[in-house]
Amino acid sequence: MPGYRVHDALTIAAAAVLVPAYQVLAPRPTPASAAILAGSCLVSGLIFSPDLDVRSQPRRRWGRAGVLWWPYEKLVPHRSRLSHGTLIGPLFRLAYFLAVSYLLLWSLLWAIKEWVMPVDRNGMFRGWRHEFAVFSHRHPEWVALALVGFVVGGVVHTVADVVWSALRPRRRW
Repeated sequence: MPGYRVHDALTIAAAAVLVPAYQVLAPRPTPASAAILAGSCLVSGLIFSPDLDVRSQPRRRWGRAGVLWWPYEKLVPHRSRLSHGTLIGPLFRLAYFLAVSYLLLWSLLWAIKEWVMPVDRNGMFRGWRHEFAVFSHRHPEWVALALVGFVVGGVVHTVADVVWSALRPRRRW
């Protein structure tokens, strides 16, 4: 497999190519939309890399929060469809991160409710879900571009791994 520097360079190049491609192909391109597309590609490739299922540079980028990926590492085999799949891989990592974040926030709010002060966890989560739904309804293009960029960031990594494996000379024993 290519090293993390190669993957990082390819991710940055892909994000850089996405901006002019978006400007040419979009019916009404805006700088904010282009930034969302390129930014989500960078976040996906650099922070939510398919290599989070092994000890790697992308995992180290999380610092102490890298412990969030320990269950993922134990449950998802490296280079499986869940980690390196072109569509399911990035979306699965995003869903995993959102689920873990949800559980941690839920637990933190429970602890605050039990030991510090009353908190309406259900009301807070209902409000956040409502705000996200309103945002998604008002800005569906931004949400779609964020998802497309996120998938592209993961696909660039997977394609690099496949090409590297295909081009690498095979050793015969």
